[in-house]
Amino acid sequence: MRKLLLSLIFFTALNSFAQDETYRVNAGESDSKTATSNELGDLYVVPFKDALFKCHFSQELMNVNGLKFEELSDTLKFGLVKAVSKTFGDSVSSIHFQNPRKAVLVKNNELAFNSMKYEYVGVPKVEEEKSKLDKFKSKFKKKEEPKREGTYIENGQLRTNRSKGDKYMNAVFQRDDFLFLLREKHQTDYLVSINQLDFVIPMDASQLDIQHNRYDRNLQAHYSVYKTDGTWLHGGKAAIKIPASDNSVLTINETYMPELAKVIYSQFHAATEQ
Repeated sequence: MRKLLLSLIFFTALNSFAQDETYRVNAGESDSKTATSNELGDLYVVPFKDALFKCHFSQELMNVNGLKFEELSDTLKFGLVKAVSKTFGDSVSSIHFQNPRKAVLVKNNELAFNSMKYEYVGVPKVEEEKSKLDKFKSKFKKKEEPKREGTYIENGQLRTNRSKGDKYMNAVFQRDDFLFLLREKHQTDYLVSINQLDFVIPMDASQLDIQHNRYDRNLQAHYSVYKTDGTWLHGGKAAIKIPASDNSVLTINETYMPELAKVIYSQFHAATEQ
């Protein structure tokens, strides 16, 4: 029964990555040309590393769904990859894989992980369009020097100023191997890297609410968007709320991952359309 449930979860979450029929494999089709075209597309989504999956409810989710931790991580990982691929796929074609454990996909992701380093940086702010009056006033407003962050020596004294701003996990490419592979083999122009997934209890939830499941959990993804020529386009942290009573990974993947993907896309669109 457990294997049947797991198969159903993966089939539902990973049946297709793109809405564009160009990147679908028809049932029973074995033509090598079609299989090759299935690995071509404008967009590639890199999943988060297992070590960067933070979940306060993993044991509860594992028990309810009959999954091991690796299976739980894989199911949510590729559920989010599917949702992001489909959401961005309304504008560009996404590379589509039927099987998340397909050798080429596993190899590509390992190469991606080895090409990147991860670091926490400040979440970029998307500024609202200023009126002409505000722009005029800003010319005469004295600019404040940003406070120095970290530990440093000033006037002979050791000082520490911790950053209070919101941060997200960003991905930085140290080598061009993976980007070159995407450009040359998969004809890909854009890459979305899901750097970290957090499924956590919100800071403002009371102990009583937690005890009786009367609160909303936070599901948030840290992400970076690149062009495959190495140009960083955008990065940030997208978050949605999920009722504590929803423990089905099928429901999470079918209902909430698409919502999270839409937040990622809307933030990316707002930042790049300025």
